[in-house]
Amino acid sequence: MIAWHGSPVLFDRFEPLKLGVRRMGSEGHGLYLADHYEVAAGYGLLCYEVEIPDGPYIDNDRAWDQQPAPARTILADGLSRQIGYRKFRIEDAFNQDIYSQIGQLLRYCRQDGNPLEPALIEAGYKGCEKFNATWREFVVFDPDRLRILSVTHEQRMTA
Repeated sequence: MIAWHGSPVLFDRFEPLKLGVRRMGSEGHGLYLADHYEVAAGYGLLCYEVEIPDGPYIDNDRAWDQQPAPARTILADGLSRQIGYRKFRIEDAFNQDIYSQIGQLLRYCRQDGNPLEPALIEAGYKGCEKFNATWREFVVFDPDRLRILSVTHEQRMTA
């Protein structure tokens, strides 16, 4: 499957240690890509064409308890470790417009030092996906599974 990644930095491979260095993602920890070139190009002057692994991907548009097993079991375990405000934020995620419920859960578990992504990878999941009106966003958990096919430099007009 082909997706696109926008970046201000030129590189020849994705580095696992650099994931989340600038900011923690809203849909899970991994490399963010889009299925539309124009979307990815908005994130930097360089746009990478990337071969990403075929699924399965966690559907971030669905609640944790609507995910197929074994993802549902892994996510339930992460949710069981959340209390108070964090648990409320996860359960109330569908009334928010920043993080999906899955993204919120993955984020809090990672902040607690108990990331769920390794267990999801072991269960065969490649990452998460979320539909955004006319395009899909992918978060691939393991950047070593990605292959850069090409890179283009975007020319931006300035006023």
